[in-house]
Amino acid sequence: MPTQTTDTGGLLPTEVADLGPQLEAQASAVYRLLRTAILIGDIPPARVPMDRAKPSTPCRISYKVIRAALKGLAREGLVNPLPGEQAGTRGKKYTAFGEDKTLPEWARDERCRTSYATLKSRIALDWDFELALTTPTRVKNHYYRS
Repeated sequence: MPTQTTDTGGLLPTEVADLGPQLEAQASAVYRLLRTAILIGDIPPARVPMDRAKPSTPCRISYKVIRAALKGLAREGLVNPLPGEQAGTRGKKYTAFGEDKTLPEWARDERCRTSYATLKSRIALDWDFELALTTPTRVKNHYYRS
């Protein structure tokens, strides 16, 4: 049975629900452009970090627009979200030091030596969880003129 779409250019209403009419039109245009490019082979299908998808050039496209377009492409199987970004991962428990906690709980734990965002990125990069948790975030040295 085909998926029901409206006049959102192939995107489902749930994929553009948080966009206004102008951004919805942009998302549909980006979706159609990327879909065509993937289908004709100009762009290879890829694994996409859905929560960090941003344009690589200054093309004035909103993050929300790109994310909506990628949701539609992922639904069609043309791009694959990275592990841990599929639906149903909220509340996932991670084990370290013999304890099970969610990622936000681990980020607040006194043994965590990094931020929640860095911890989440390290997991997406397949770091060992205890190592991701206990490795401090590198701080760059800044030199100031006196």
